[in-house]
Amino acid sequence: MRNTEPEEGNIYIVYEKEPDISMRILRKKVQEGCKGLIISRTHPHRLRKKSELDIPHIWLARDNTNEFVQSVHPEHLMKINTILSSFINSTTKDKIILLDGLEYLIGQNDFETIMRFIQLVNELVNTSNTCILVPIHPAALTERQKGLLEREVMVLSAEEDGDRLNDWLMEQKR
Repeated sequence: MRNTEPEEGNIYIVYEKEPDISMRILRKKVQEGCKGLIISRTHPHRLRKKSELDIPHIWLARDNTNEFVQSVHPEHLMKINTILSSFINSTTKDKIILLDGLEYLIGQNDFETIMRFIQLVNELVNTSNTCILVPIHPAALTERQKGLLEREVMVLSAEEDGDRLNDWLMEQKR
């Protein structure tokens, strides 16, 4: 299902080579007053510079030796689910989450396990005022995997919806 305006209560797969549009949407929503969270494969110090946001960043990493960086092991999907659930239930305020690193999670687990995780998170998000953006490289999934994911979540494509998304982002600046 396609929608170019991200809305609460949905998970959006964002097909893009780099999470640029996802980051712009996150930044815009946070500036509008949404509470934000980033879970990413990118190290938080680098990501903070890129995002220009003072919101929680959790690093997807197998081995974190830095006690000042919050991280979660990519195979601990229930811990990631607990983090998401705690964040979603922390306030009645609108929330937006960037979950960047689905390709990494699939590589560290398997696709079927990640599908069950997405389905679980989707049930949590559907009844909340939360929007989750999941950027993924368009070539990272097989056609079957794309089909299964697209039955569970909404889809945004930087290639197909890029102009409409950019127009929407520009309208939001007014």
